[in-house]
Amino acid sequence: MRLLLKELKKLLSPLIVLILAAFSVAYTFLFLNSPLSQRWTVRQTRLYEELRAEFGRELSSDEWDAFLAKREAVLERINESIRSSEILRKNGIYDYETFIHTPPVVFTPTTSEEAIEMQMEKNRIYILDENTSPLFDYLHEMDYLISRKDDLHALADERDYDEAKGEGYVPSDAPYRNAAVAERYRETCTGSISLIPRTAVDNVRDGLIQLLILSAILCFVLILPCLIKERLRGMRDIQLASSAGRGIFAVQAKTCALFGLGVGLLLDLVYALLLWRSGTLGFIACDISSFDRWRFWTDISFGSYLLIHAAAVMLFSVCASLSAYFIGRLANSHIVGLGIALPVAAALVFGFYMLVRNPLYLFSSPSIAAAVIKPCITLLVFAAISAAVLIMLKRDKVRDIL
Repeated sequence: MRLLLKELKKLLSPLIVLILAAFSVAYTFLFLNSPLSQRWTVRQTRLYEELRAEFGRELSSDEWDAFLAKREAVLERINESIRSSEILRKNGIYDYETFIHTPPVVFTPTTSEEAIEMQMEKNRIYILDENTSPLFDYLHEMDYLISRKDDLHALADERDYDEAKGEGYVPSDAPYRNAAVAERYRETCTGSISLIPRTAVDNVRDGLIQLLILSAILCFVLILPCLIKERLRGMRDIQLASSAGRGIFAVQAKTCALFGLGVGLLLDLVYALLLWRSGTLGFIACDISSFDRWRFWTDISFGSYLLIHAAAVMLFSVCASLSAYFIGRLANSHIVGLGIALPVAAALVFGFYMLVRNPLYLFSSPSIAAAVIKPCITLLVFAAISAAVLIMLKRDKVRDIL
């Protein structure tokens, strides 16, 4: 344990840790927190919190009339705001329909003052008005739920399928039309709709790549230079001169694995804090397969979706740390180490992202078995990297430079 702590202390150089901490904070707020704090995300989260408080986690067919009545109430509040504007009434805009169907004014030197005044008033109500502007976003999202119920057909025959492809409801190149897929389509029409914001799933999926990149940077930057510096200073030859010295290599490998595990856990906790702060974490009990059933092979909750991504980040961090250890042991200079580490890190990030994003996603896997196996390939990547490190450590036991 004492040796392990000593090796960990060597990795955590105070200056490097301080620089990486500042970089991580800036990276987090730019790429992880920014999507969660956007106006559309915040308003969508508030709307679904209201809907969930009234209807529960799912909107069933029995509650549909109450949902439509709530939409009408939102629409009436928008109409009242529009009718209260004398400028809009003067230009023939007196309700939501005329508001959205009035073409926007293009400002040119010949544009009349009346047209400019009308467009500025529309912008004020739609964007700047604190009371009315959120209602437009609420109405758009309610209309999206209605369109999902109305337009995502069971696609039981070829005509319906081709029509849906033409309208963009399914990918035009989707080759996976079979009985299982058709059943998922039917469930979309007959099942309840989960009340979870669209942005919740999208932000977590997009945040995964940012977490993987940040993890790779932290693991490779902290581990690789430390190991290469030992070799350049001749410490490697001293360690190879005795069995006790060669035993240090195994301690270093364990230290790197534990360090990677710690980095992954830390990143997961930070991202969970960001999700909690944005209100997204409150939807963990909601069923994203019910929200977007036709895209997933089986039912999965938002909490399970988060856990899969969190486990992937931790597993990736361990793989990145062991890869950095392996490269650091082989490289004889910082330039060589950097040249090897960059493509390896990029391949790890891309591979993990493609394997883990949208687990159980229907259109990326021809069957549910393939959808389950796909994320499990990351375990094979971990096994391969671990095997390479173990072979290196086993070879160290029989090496003796004397």
